[in-house]
Amino acid sequence: MIYTIGPSKEYRNFIADAKRKHLVFRKKGCSRTYGGGWVWEKREQAQAWIDVFGQTAREVFGIKADWVKDTRPPTWKPEPGQPDPTFRELIRAAKIVILEEE
Repeated sequence: MIYTIGPSKEYRNFIADAKRKHLVFRKKGCSRTYGGGWVWEKREQAQAWIDVFGQTAREVFGIKADWVKDTRPPTWKPEPGQPDPTFRELIRAAKIVILEEE
């Protein structure tokens, strides 16, 4: 499992709605017009991103994917003075899970 961050209320609602409909809520992978969802190898890294950038309405979620096979280095480059990204981009769509339910 790898990790992503997302808006707490929206992701939890999407996951619950998908379960009721027997569907799966997925993080989007890359496409011709989208670099891929940001993911972290460790839960602590994703949480640190939330903490550093003050994203209090977001939380860490699990992604059912493999760090090596299913991600690539980010296409996003930091501005001068910003830290290097600790995330990678998701190559393929993958299931998002609430960590307390795993």
